Amino acid sequence: MRHSARVAPTPLFDRLVSGDDGTSGVGAALDLDGLKASVRYELSRVLVSRHRRHHRDLFSERTSIEFGVSDHYLYDTRLARHRELLAEELEGVIRAFEPRLEEPSVEVFEPGDLETATRITITGYLRVGNVLEPLSFRVTQRAQFLEVKA
Repeated sequence: MRHSARVAPTPLFDRLVSGDDGTSGVGAALDLDGLKASVRYELSRVLVSRHRRHHRDLFSERTSIEFGVSDHYLYDTRLARHRELLAEELEGVIRAFEPRLEEPSVEVFEPGDLETATRITITGYLRVGNVLEPLSFRVTQRAQFLEVKA
């Protein structure tokens, strides 16, 4: 069942791609589920992309050439300071490259005794018209990449 009461403009790149029926996406709007899926997809893209920024530059203003995150697997998430640094970096990346997610917050969890994979939660708000919808994603490590799940 689709909720047509609240819609958001389709992101630029989604509008430029033709739909399965051969029609252009220009002028289309996303419902809440479509918008959430679009944000999840873009977060996935930025979290699997890498850049070579020096650590001291990680928190300065980002440009499109610096799309992505540093090699997160170099952080030892058993250490509280590394979890904080990783969370700060991911929040900066989200603020720079996914502006539809307002007030992003990232929590990196300490692994249990038998865990080796990084576990992260991303929360924030999605603006749909005049309404802020809470949004949350689980992020898990798959090999050397971070995978975003609804």
